[in-house]
Amino acid sequence: MVGGYVRRAKFREAVLARRGVAACALGTAILASLPFVATEKQVPTATRLLYVAATFLAFTSATVVNSLNAIASMQCDDVTGGDSQDASHPELAKGRALGKFRSAGQLGRALGPILACAAYWTVGPTLTYGVGAIAMAHLFVHMKRRISIAPTAAKTK
Repeated sequence: MVGGYVRRAKFREAVLARRGVAACALGTAILASLPFVATEKQVPTATRLLYVAATFLAFTSATVVNSLNAIASMQCDDVTGGDSQDASHPELAKGRALGKFRSAGQLGRALGPILACAAYWTVGPTLTYGVGAIAMAHLFVHMKRRISIAPTAAKTK
């Protein structure tokens, strides 16, 4: 999916990131509703919904991290003040900033599943996925105002 959609997309990275977050909100909302749908008579419907949720979450995985990394790389200043080594080698400043961004992402990938697992076993899947869907929907609404980048250059072949 990464190569098929993201590479051919003619959108700005912020648009791809927002679409991925929206897909995450939809996928987790569907997962939150599954306990209400998964009765003995509705197993085929629940199975289909599970596949739909997985598709939304796969789209999220293919778009959000890649787009946010691209946005972060465009937001880095060539030179950050203070360090003489950064002034003589601007790529070091950009690399340091991107390294901090990526490290924060890895910390989230490490702590997120631990917190989600604790919530899942403490309060159940419906509340855990429901809160996650609401949080992603909130993030989707506020991403338009928070992410401002210059349009990317037109892709040429």
